[in-house]
Amino acid sequence: MDSKDQKRKFERVKYPCLLTVWQEDGSQDILFAVTEDISAGGASLLTDQSVRAGSKVDVEMSFDTYGLRINCKARTVRCQRAAQEGNLPANKFAIAIEFLDMNDQQREALRGLIQQLIKGGK
Repeated sequence: MDSKDQKRKFERVKYPCLLTVWQEDGSQDILFAVTEDISAGGASLLTDQSVRAGSKVDVEMSFDTYGLRINCKARTVRCQRAAQEGNLPANKFAIAIEFLDMNDQQREALRGLIQQLIKGGK
């Protein structure tokens, strides 16, 4: 386990749910993003546009297969051009977000979903 993994508070899982991210800085851009991985504390996203690190965003996550929809505020931790390795397209941006105001019920529902995905079940 590397030091990056040791710092994580929440388990992460790869799940390609669709996210809609509204930038809170007054811009009307709606970014559609797909998660690279997600945890109960944040997510790594792929999107067509960059988002300034440190900016606050409104996030809507839809896990249609599981009947779960979560709306919360988040902070952009970093944004960089996606790496040209594996299947990550070079014209995408990799964005890391931290969930800020997710309520306990939402966080527990997301945590339960992640545990289900880790175990490989629906």
